[in-house]
Amino acid sequence: MNTTNDSKSLHPLALFEARVIKLFRMDLQLHFFWSFSLTILGLFWGPLMYSGIMVTLLKESLDWYAQKGWSWGDFWFGIGGAFVGFIFIGLQ
Repeated sequence: MNTTNDSKSLHPLALFEARVIKLFRMDLQLHFFWSFSLTILGLFWGPLMYSGIMVTLLKESLDWYAQKGWSWGDFWFGIGGAFVGFIFIGLQ
């Protein structure tokens, strides 16, 4: 039995999963999740709807200020989570 992790030995679904995880890293998924979660709090109180975008901008600004650098991946996944949250709120 071949125990190597090369692309020829992986099941097609496992290969797809490995590619998706490589593209959508866990830290990017976390930014999406938190922005989405904060945005849908707008269901309970309207002004909280903008919290996902505000927290994303604040977090990236603090990272930039701390000289870690601005991460466009974190930024766009956070904005994407807020956008999906806006759609979710609009469907309610």
